[in-house]
Amino acid sequence: DGPKLDRIRKKLHQMFQQEGLRITVEIHDDSVNYLDVVLSLKDKSYKPYKKPNDTPLYINAKSNHPPSIIKNIPSMISKRLSSISSTEALFNEYKQEYEVALEASGYTEPLSYESTQPFKRKRTRKIVWYNPLTASASEQPPEGSSSIFSIR
Repeated sequence: DGPKLDRIRKKLHQMFQQEGLRITVEIHDDSVNYLDVVLSLKDKSYKPYKKPNDTPLYINAKSNHPPSIIKNIPSMISKRLSSISSTEALFNEYKQEYEVALEASGYTEPLSYESTQPFKRKRTRKIVWYNPLTASASEQPPEGSSSIFSIR
């Protein structure tokens, strides 16, 4: 399996080089960084990811943005971190850096883990089925009714 993966890696490098692009391929890695999430293939967990020298920066609490936006930034950050953390322990491990960034922007509210539950859709509308052709093709329509179809 190893030599086969290495051949695939070399082909990918070659294809990207022909187009003037570079690609990084890591074989036998137990985790994948996708956008702002690290997906662990080994233990099927996920946690926040950011580039090594990246520091979060948020709108200052005293800026001229709409008050509803400024008020909800800490809760939005809590929800996002909670949704990309598979457990509360992982959330607590990563929240410190985000709290420091929020404090630097003038927010005092601490981040808290919010358990994420799958969204269950509720349908309240009622569907009424109407089937006008209930009579079999051998029966004649009642007298006085108009019919689009001629039954013979």
